[in-house]
Amino acid sequence: MSGTTAKFPYFRDISGWQVLVFGGGHIAERRVRTLLAFGPSICVVSPSLSPSLTGWWRAGEIAWEQARYAPEQLSDREEIQMVLAATDDPAVNTAIFQICRERGIRVNNASNQEECDFFFPAVVRDGDLILGVTSGGSDHGRVRRVAAALRKLVKKEELR
Repeated sequence: MSGTTAKFPYFRDISGWQVLVFGGGHIAERRVRTLLAFGPSICVVSPSLSPSLTGWWRAGEIAWEQARYAPEQLSDREEIQMVLAATDDPAVNTAIFQICRERGIRVNNASNQEECDFFFPAVVRDGDLILGVTSGGSDHGRVRRVAAALRKLVKKEELR
Protein backbone atom coordinates (compact mmCIF):
# COMPACT_ATOMS: atom_id res chain seq x y z
CA MET A 1 0.00 0.00 0.00
CA SER A 2 1.24 3.49 -0.78
CA GLY A 3 1.78 6.22 1.80
CA THR A 4 -1.83 7.42 1.52
CA THR A 5 -4.60 6.27 3.80
CA ALA A 6 -6.83 3.60 2.30
CA LYS A 7 -10.38 4.73 1.58
CA PHE A 8 -13.44 2.79 2.71
CA PRO A 9 -15.83 1.96 -0.16
CA TYR A 10 -19.14 3.65 0.65
CA PHE A 11 -22.24 2.80 -1.37
CA ARG A 12 -25.31 4.98 -0.97
CA ASP A 13 -28.48 5.99 -2.75
CA ILE A 14 -27.93 9.22 -4.70
CA SER A 15 -31.22 9.20 -6.59
CA GLY A 16 -32.68 12.66 -6.52
CA TRP A 17 -29.41 14.30 -5.46
CA GLN A 18 -28.50 17.59 -7.09
CA VAL A 19 -25.11 17.16 -8.78
CA LEU A 20 -23.20 20.04 -10.33
CA VAL A 21 -20.48 19.21 -12.86
CA PHE A 22 -18.02 21.88 -13.94
CA GLY A 23 -16.49 21.01 -17.30
CA GLY A 24 -17.93 19.65 -20.52
CA GLY A 25 -15.11 17.47 -21.83
CA HIS A 26 -14.29 13.78 -21.79
CA ILE A 27 -13.66 13.43 -18.05
CA ALA A 28 -16.97 15.12 -17.24
CA GLU A 29 -18.64 12.93 -19.86
CA ARG A 30 -17.33 9.69 -18.34
CA ARG A 31 -18.44 10.72 -14.87
CA VAL A 32 -21.87 11.87 -15.99
CA ARG A 33 -22.33 8.59 -17.92
CA THR A 34 -21.66 6.67 -14.71
CA LEU A 35 -23.88 8.89 -12.56
CA LEU A 36 -26.88 8.78 -14.91
CA ALA A 37 -27.50 5.14 -13.98
CA PHE A 38 -27.94 6.11 -10.33
CA GLY A 39 -30.67 8.73 -10.69
CA PRO A 40 -29.29 12.10 -9.59
CA SER A 41 -30.32 15.39 -11.17
CA ILE A 42 -27.23 16.58 -13.05
CA CYS A 43 -26.40 20.08 -14.23
CA VAL A 44 -23.25 20.63 -16.30
CA VAL A 45 -21.68 24.09 -16.29
CA SER A 46 -19.40 24.61 -19.28
CA PRO A 47 -19.06 26.88 -22.33
CA SER A 48 -19.37 23.77 -24.54
CA LEU A 49 -20.25 20.09 -24.28
CA SER A 50 -18.74 16.90 -25.65
CA PRO A 51 -20.93 15.06 -28.20
CA SER A 52 -22.31 12.61 -25.60
CA LEU A 53 -23.07 15.36 -23.09
CA THR A 54 -24.82 17.28 -25.88
CA GLY A 55 -26.94 14.22 -26.62
CA TRP A 56 -27.94 13.77 -22.98
CA TRP A 57 -28.79 17.46 -22.73
CA ARG A 58 -30.93 17.34 -25.88
CA ALA A 59 -32.67 14.22 -24.54
CA GLY A 60 -33.44 16.02 -21.28
CA GLU A 61 -31.28 13.70 -19.19
CA ILE A 62 -29.05 16.53 -17.92
CA ALA A 63 -29.31 20.30 -17.60
CA TRP A 64 -26.70 22.60 -19.12
CA GLU A 65 -25.61 26.07 -18.13
CA GLN A 66 -23.55 27.43 -20.99
CA ALA A 67 -21.02 29.40 -18.94
CA ARG A 68 -17.55 29.38 -17.47
CA TYR A 69 -17.11 28.77 -13.75
CA ALA A 70 -17.94 31.69 -11.45
CA PRO A 71 -17.98 31.47 -7.60
CA GLU A 72 -21.61 32.60 -7.37
CA GLN A 73 -22.66 29.44 -9.23
CA LEU A 74 -21.94 27.59 -6.00
CA SER A 75 -23.07 30.22 -3.51
CA ASP A 76 -26.51 30.57 -5.12
CA ARG A 77 -27.35 26.86 -4.81
CA GLU A 78 -28.31 25.56 -1.39
CA GLU A 79 -29.57 22.25 -2.80
CA ILE A 80 -26.30 20.93 -4.28
CA GLN A 81 -25.16 17.65 -2.69
CA MET A 82 -22.20 16.77 -4.92
CA VAL A 83 -19.83 18.72 -7.16
CA LEU A 84 -17.41 17.39 -9.75
CA ALA A 85 -14.64 19.80 -10.75
CA ALA A 86 -13.60 18.52 -14.18
CA THR A 87 -12.56 21.60 -16.11
CA ASP A 88 -9.35 21.72 -18.14
CA ASP A 89 -7.91 24.32 -15.72
CA PRO A 90 -6.44 22.93 -12.46
CA ALA A 91 -6.58 26.39 -10.82
CA VAL A 92 -10.33 26.60 -11.48
CA ASN A 93 -10.80 23.06 -10.14
CA THR A 94 -8.92 24.05 -6.96
CA ALA A 95 -11.10 27.17 -6.56
CA ILE A 96 -14.21 24.97 -6.90
CA PHE A 97 -12.79 22.54 -4.33
CA GLN A 98 -12.10 25.34 -1.83
CA ILE A 99 -15.60 26.83 -2.05
CA CYS A 100 -17.20 23.38 -1.73
CA ARG A 101 -15.08 22.61 1.34
CA GLU A 102 -16.14 25.90 2.94
CA ARG A 103 -19.81 25.14 2.24
CA GLY A 104 -19.66 21.47 3.25
CA ILE A 105 -20.47 20.13 -0.23
CA ARG A 106 -18.99 16.78 -1.30
CA VAL A 107 -16.48 17.51 -4.04
CA ASN A 108 -14.17 15.64 -6.37
CA ASN A 109 -11.38 17.51 -8.16
CA ALA A 110 -10.52 15.50 -11.27
CA SER A 111 -7.11 17.17 -11.55
CA ASN A 112 -5.90 16.71 -7.94
CA GLN A 113 -6.48 13.58 -5.86
CA GLU A 114 -5.54 15.51 -2.70
CA GLU A 115 -8.58 17.74 -3.26
CA CYS A 116 -11.28 15.09 -3.17
CA ASP A 117 -13.82 14.21 -0.52
CA PHE A 118 -14.35 10.96 -2.43
CA PHE A 119 -12.74 9.14 -5.32
CA PHE A 120 -14.75 8.49 -8.44
CA PRO A 121 -14.53 4.74 -9.08
CA ALA A 122 -14.79 2.67 -12.21
CA VAL A 123 -18.23 1.09 -11.85
CA VAL A 124 -19.12 -2.43 -12.90
CA ARG A 125 -22.87 -2.99 -12.77
CA ASP A 126 -25.15 -5.89 -13.55
CA GLY A 127 -28.61 -5.34 -12.11
CA ASP A 128 -28.33 -5.14 -8.34
CA LEU A 129 -24.67 -6.19 -8.39
CA ILE A 130 -22.54 -3.05 -8.23
CA LEU A 131 -18.76 -3.08 -7.95
CA GLY A 132 -16.58 -0.01 -7.58
CA VAL A 133 -12.86 -0.06 -8.39
CA THR A 134 -10.37 2.63 -7.42
CA SER A 135 -6.66 2.90 -6.83
CA GLY A 136 -6.92 6.09 -4.81
CA GLY A 137 -6.03 8.09 -7.89
CA SER A 138 -2.61 6.49 -8.29
CA ASP A 139 -2.98 4.03 -11.19
CA HIS A 140 -5.83 4.73 -13.63
CA GLY A 141 -4.57 2.12 -16.10
CA ARG A 142 -4.74 -0.63 -13.51
CA VAL A 143 -8.26 0.42 -12.53
CA ARG A 144 -9.37 0.23 -16.19
CA ARG A 145 -7.83 -3.24 -16.60
CA VAL A 146 -9.35 -4.61 -13.37
CA ALA A 147 -12.78 -3.12 -14.17
CA ALA A 148 -12.65 -4.67 -17.67
CA ALA A 149 -11.74 -8.06 -16.17
CA LEU A 150 -14.60 -7.77 -13.67
CA ARG A 151 -17.05 -6.93 -16.47
CA LYS A 152 -15.97 -10.08 -18.31
CA LEU A 153 -16.31 -12.15 -15.12
CA VAL A 154 -19.79 -10.78 -14.44
CA LYS A 155 -20.80 -11.48 -18.05
CA LYS A 156 -19.51 -15.09 -17.76
CA GLU A 157 -21.41 -15.50 -14.51
CA GLU A 158 -24.53 -14.30 -16.32
CA LEU A 159 -24.15 -17.08 -18.91
CA ARG A 160 -24.21 -19.86 -16.29
